[in-house]
Amino acid sequence: MWYTWSVLVLFLNFYLFIVAGGGELVWPKAARAQGVSGTQKAKEGAYQGTYLLEASHYGVVMRRLQQKIRASFQADIASFTRQMWREVRQGGPAELARHLRAVLKAGRSYKPPRAAVALNHSGRMLTDPQDVAMLFGRTFAVAEHAQEVDFQTMQADPRADMVTARFLAEQVPPVATLAASFASLKPRRAAGLSRIPPDFYAAAPVGSAIVHSPVVLKLLVRNKAPVLWGGCLSRPLLKPGKAPDDPKSYRAIALQEPAAKAVSKALRPHLCERFESIAMQGVGGARPAFALTIPALTVQAAMSCAHSAKRSISVLFIDGVAAFYATSRESLFRQDRATLEQQLRSGPCSEEVIAAFLAFLPEVGALEAAGVNTATVAALQATLSGTWYTTLPEAKEVFSTEKGTVPGAPLADLLFQYVLQAAILTLDFMLRRSGIAMCVRAQGNEVHAEPCSWLDDLTLLIQAGEAQDLAEATSQAAMLAHQCLHLIGIELNYAANKTEALMIWKGKGSRGARERTLVRDAGLLDIGCFDGKHHYLRCTDEYTHLGSVRASSANAAADLKRRAQLARTIFQPLRERLLRNTELSIRERCHLLFSTALASYTHGLGTWSLSQAGEWQQFRKEYMKFLRGSVRPLFAVPCKRLDEMQVCALLNALTPVEAFTVCQVRAFSQLVAKGSDFVRAALQLEGVWLHAVREAILRVRAVLKVPALDVFSDVPLAGLWTAWTFDAAGTAGLLRRYRKACVHQRADVATTALAKARLHHKLDGMACTFVKLEETRPLQRSSGCEDCGQLFSTPAACAAHRRAVHGKRSLASYGFGSACQVCQKQFWTPAKLRDHLRRSHHCAQVFANSDIVEPETPALHPLSCSMPVVDLIGPRPWWATLHPDPGRDVPPARECALDCRAIFDRFRTGPDLHAFFVQRAKAAELYGVEELQAYFESQSEGGPLWLLANQVAAAICKGATGVYIQPPLAALVRSGFLLFGPSATIEIASGWDLSLL
Repeated sequence: MWYTWSVLVLFLNFYLFIVAGGGELVWPKAARAQGVSGTQKAKEGAYQGTYLLEASHYGVVMRRLQQKIRASFQADIASFTRQMWREVRQGGPAELARHLRAVLKAGRSYKPPRAAVALNHSGRMLTDPQDVAMLFGRTFAVAEHAQEVDFQTMQADPRADMVTARFLAEQVPPVATLAASFASLKPRRAAGLSRIPPDFYAAAPVGSAIVHSPVVLKLLVRNKAPVLWGGCLSRPLLKPGKAPDDPKSYRAIALQEPAAKAVSKALRPHLCERFESIAMQGVGGARPAFALTIPALTVQAAMSCAHSAKRSISVLFIDGVAAFYATSRESLFRQDRATLEQQLRSGPCSEEVIAAFLAFLPEVGALEAAGVNTATVAALQATLSGTWYTTLPEAKEVFSTEKGTVPGAPLADLLFQYVLQAAILTLDFMLRRSGIAMCVRAQGNEVHAEPCSWLDDLTLLIQAGEAQDLAEATSQAAMLAHQCLHLIGIELNYAANKTEALMIWKGKGSRGARERTLVRDAGLLDIGCFDGKHHYLRCTDEYTHLGSVRASSANAAADLKRRAQLARTIFQPLRERLLRNTELSIRERCHLLFSTALASYTHGLGTWSLSQAGEWQQFRKEYMKFLRGSVRPLFAVPCKRLDEMQVCALLNALTPVEAFTVCQVRAFSQLVAKGSDFVRAALQLEGVWLHAVREAILRVRAVLKVPALDVFSDVPLAGLWTAWTFDAAGTAGLLRRYRKACVHQRADVATTALAKARLHHKLDGMACTFVKLEETRPLQRSSGCEDCGQLFSTPAACAAHRRAVHGKRSLASYGFGSACQVCQKQFWTPAKLRDHLRRSHHCAQVFANSDIVEPETPALHPLSCSMPVVDLIGPRPWWATLHPDPGRDVPPARECALDCRAIFDRFRTGPDLHAFFVQRAKAAELYGVEELQAYFESQSEGGPLWLLANQVAAAICKGATGVYIQPPLAALVRSGFLLFGPSATIEIASGWDLSLL
């Protein structure tokens, strides 16, 4: 018992001395209650004292070890980050961000580790790994039209061992090309069925190429690919936001053999070259130097052009069901024309669509018609014949596939584009013949909008001569798209956020057409019946297209908000885990900030002009949030007293204007290189974006003094395309020099900014309060407060003041819901209702006197921003029939006499120095300083801070400076700022050089 109590006492004293920082020794009551002799007690005390010393020693050692472990952990993270940086430096910001997810554990593409998959199938939960794998295999087989077959039976499939065809040696990828392909295999990627990782081949690319070159020749001679090259290990990947226990929530990712990947990569340059010769202008994806900006800007240009020209158009965003898996690959090669025609005519597509499709489908196959050499065609045909996959390598059965372009393989995207070509040509022909393809007039010629795509993301631009015909034209286009894609095996997905239409009604009859479609038809367009199913197309206000939100209003507010949210998910862990890591240099940490969070936020920024009200302020505010939030982790000082230029100089970052300039010039250069005739004509007709681009180019010229950019000061908008002479490499170099020049010209500001931030931080640590004085200037105020007489420049500022200071809400704020029950109108959103109440004083009075408090904000309808105001159906509630005192329709602005007590007495109990001197500046702007000075000098009662504030305010009215003391506080008055604090501190600070403040 005594030993147990001794151990407890030991740990208690150890806690008091080591953890809690000190304390008295505690002796157990049991020891005091027992008759313990002095000698025994002394021995026990010495024994316990020895243990306390040892425990203290161990505690100190453990604390030091903990510090070393933490420092070592930080050093490991820094070392890992540097290594990743070196490896992916050539890959650009996107590649760096992809690798840094191992450290940040954040980002849209980050996949957190999860437990073993458990699937809900037919009402029971499957947890056995083999059962789960087989269920995934059967689920993936639905999209790929795969058949479950015995693996040995599939290998025994009779096929000609020799072929009579002969191929030119120059058409076969040489050893050098194969070696380059093996060297380009990305490390640390999942292996295929052989379990041989890509690193194995990439470590010896020449040897790998020499070994596999005969295999390629044998493949051509025997017309049969190796078994492992035709198969893959299919792994499930959970789709974002889907239920993890539903097998349909997963997409299949093919893990192909690294050797097969290398051979496919060797064929890619030739395939890309031939596809470039036949590709339509709007088709993107799998095309070198074709940027994502082009299809995104095409959509935005069409919408902005429609708004400026008052035209009715719709943007139809098309999403296919498992497009890469369900694509019919037969059109890649020569096939029996009669059999194909009979098969197509037996389907649900119309005769005219089938006839057009057959006219655009080459009889010799898409590859051969594009000019792909015979050796490449034969190699691809042998590889795609007899493809299969498995989800359980130990199983005897595999899934034989006849559709799809093997998602995850190096040529999957490019072969998909070859298959899609005939369908897009057919769709473009049918839209033009129907007269619903959007067209604009440029230089006397009409330019039609071709279907623009990025791989399987297809977008159609539809027009209507009259607003009332837009819904019918959009439905017709959706049906044509469904039929054309059905011919190559792809079905449309009409679920929410998949295939949707973004509609813009303008001109005569637009209000009635909008009400008929969005209200009466609930935003659903009746497409009709196809293949035994009736389909409806959803209309929407906003659609996320290629990473950017496109809205029916054609403004950037929704996109800027979404990009800020996505960037914030990366910035927060970056700030906590890497920006605070002192093992990384400040330059390295700033580079991580620019290449991750800021790169995410500025994605797609070049497609906007930011010319509408509030857009530029929104971008500038969010952009500076990321920079300001990085100053303290990097420099251990706050930046609240630094202006925008100083913060950017401190971080070697671009200002918001410079960042926007870089994005716009880069987007313009990409558009000059690959932009379609339609997007150029639409941008020229709209004009706003090109004006912004020209201003951006002139800003670059002003910094770099490049003679080639002088022409842009006088060239018309139509000549901007030919005036730009820089290619992709030249534009990259130009913008690189522009960034360096902008950062270099602020180099002297960085030192001053850091010294200023450190001085403010030091003063904050000395319990000082800094107050910035603004210059007083006479202003014309229009809205007056009925309670205290203060005047404000806008009614909104006055309403905010009355609610914050006097606790009185504006009448419009009493509105609830989205409908005005007084005038029986449905406005669809609370914001539109409040706008109505600001204009209708009677309705606002009724709402204010209804004594009804809305419990919670109602969920917005997906089409609430576009839906027109309509009559509300149903009787009015009793409270809406009342007629309270109407009051004044608009409170007149009045000049009130200066009431200093109403303005300043609220600061008497707990002075807020910043608010106090802001109110003093406003009162000086309105009434002058004579009455104010008399009021401040008359104050003789109150706390020290109140008296000192009035003393300083009186001195400012007289234009005096110096030190003012009100024990135990003091204030330092300088031109432009005030400093409050303890008397001793102010006395010390008065001797410093405070010019930086």
